Amino acid sequence: MSEGGVLVVYQRGRGGTAALAEGARSAQDRVVALTVLALAPQDTDPAVCGVYTEAFNEGVRAEALGELTEARRLLGPAGAGARYVLLLDGRDPPLESWAAAERFGLLLLARRGPFGLRSRRRAARLRERTGAEVRLLAG
Repeated sequence: MSEGGVLVVYQRGRGGTAALAEGARSAQDRVVALTVLALAPQDTDPAVCGVYTEAFNEGVRAEALGELTEARRLLGPAGAGARYVLLLDGRDPPLESWAAAERFGLLLLARRGPFGLRSRRRAARLRERTGAEVRLLAG
């Protein structure tokens, strides 16, 4: 495992809160940077949403930005030096590619939430692409 920074993929809920707490502890223990990321899935196929695609995408972005604001509040002073990132899923590089390029040593995700059953598959892809330690946290 590399000794890069700690990435928390934050989503509202007990698992997300647990990931933030673990991320702050781990970053402090390892003396590395903490990055908190929110995913905003974007509809890139206008045929699906039609004229409402951009409005839908803007709403999802606003929700993800709200999650980052919430994460900053929950971390309090422990998050003062953290980096907060919004990743537009479907427009920016995929999470796995982005995380690999950033060279994190530890990635933390909620076990349940918007990813649903895909959390384990996503964690496996993240391990494969990044070589980092990946943990799924329950709330």
